[in-house]
Amino acid sequence: MKRIVVAEHEPFLGRMLRLALVRSGYRVKTVTTGAEALELIEAQEPDALVAATDLPGTGGMELCRRMRAMYPHRENPTILMSERSNAGEKSDAQKLGRVLILDKPVSVRNLLNKLDSFFAGDSMVDTLVGEDRIR
Repeated sequence: MKRIVVAEHEPFLGRMLRLALVRSGYRVKTVTTGAEALELIEAQEPDALVAATDLPGTGGMELCRRMRAMYPHRENPTILMSERSNAGEKSDAQKLGRVLILDKPVSVRNLLNKLDSFFAGDSMVDTLVGEDRIR
């Protein structure tokens, strides 16, 4: 069973994501700050990270960078959720590899489909996010 860390500061969205992921067969730990997410990631390497870019303290992009530094042997899939993604943020995400930015409000179905694609072995996810194309 794949382990996923969900780091989302909005309680309702965090609960909704947790419920959907658990129902889809994932083991999920949900936290509300970057510091809590780092503790979980340090304690045990997750199979994937789902995080808000604007978490209090350490944001989602920095969490991904730190996870990559802690576990350099793998590029665990990361889905970042952003209120206002921009070209620079998307470029940074692409440089990290296996990182996808979804604009909020996030479609839970879309997020689940992307995770399933990552775990199925897709090296790059080709998807429409808003009106932007992400490779």
